[in-house]
Amino acid sequence: MTESYALKHDDIALETEHKRLLVSIRRGKTGFRIANTMSGAINAYERLNKRYPDAGGDDYIFLPHYTNRATAACIF
Repeated sequence: MTESYALKHDDIALETEHKRLLVSIRRGKTGFRIANTMSGAINAYERLNKRYPDAGGDDYIFLPHYTNRATAACIF
């Protein structure tokens, strides 16, 4: 669960042929890997982009206004 708070917009790639997101997990518990999502994740990611329209690139996907990731992980 805490790996998701480390995700940045640069870690997400839209794969249009199969309608999914490719999520690069760089420092996960099992090391680097790319995760494939279901097609519904595209809508969720687009909603997050609308919620934080100025975020992108090197900004965090979840709770980008918290620079301390330990604090962000404790919010929920």
